[in-house]
Amino acid sequence: MQENILTLEEKLNTQHTAILVIDVQNGSCHIDGVAAPASFNSSMIPSMKATLPLLLEDARRAGVLIVYVRAIHDLAYLSPPYAEQLQKQGTYGKSVSGSWEADYCDEIRPTGGRREVEIIKHRYNAFHGTELDLLLRSNGIKTLVMTGFATGGCVYTTAVDGLFRDYYVIMAEGSLADRDDEAHRVFLRRFQWAYGDVVPTSKIVEIWKTADSPLLASKLS
Repeated sequence: MQENILTLEEKLNTQHTAILVIDVQNGSCHIDGVAAPASFNSSMIPSMKATLPLLLEDARRAGVLIVYVRAIHDLAYLSPPYAEQLQKQGTYGKSVSGSWEADYCDEIRPTGGRREVEIIKHRYNAFHGTELDLLLRSNGIKTLVMTGFATGGCVYTTAVDGLFRDYYVIMAEGSLADRDDEAHRVFLRRFQWAYGDVVPTSKIVEIWKTADSPLLASKLS
């Protein structure tokens, strides 16, 4: 029997939603980062860094779970095929434990709040080899709001895997960035067609503000 299709408001019920903040780190999102020559050809990074903190502030007010994901590429975790890809990008040996490159970028970092947690990953996909799925299911999460860097890379691979693990997945347009503007647009179009929803950050915030009290009734429970 076909399940009822949820409205966007029902998917974004604050009781069931988590924000994933993917790889907002100095190496990729700071002007002095190792990937800066390529990354800052895109005007989206400054825009994402301005918009995302506002979304996180509203998420904290709404009690939404915030999961900060960082990529750590210590050599002990790298297989030859994955190391080859990092070498092609010029990032091999850079984003390692304790390095400035691996640290969070600017003010986009955990604040120590009760509903803020951190996941360390060693591949593009934040589900691969991590406790992310266990964390989300333990907190009753049904919907993922994807933010961070890069739209067509680590964000995309994590988002697609999220659907395959039976989460609703929403790309927060305006809180995402890629090295290439056209790639960003293409990946979002493909995601919208096959994997989930693409929703402006402003719309997500509007829904959470109208759901403050009482919480929106949900078909998810």
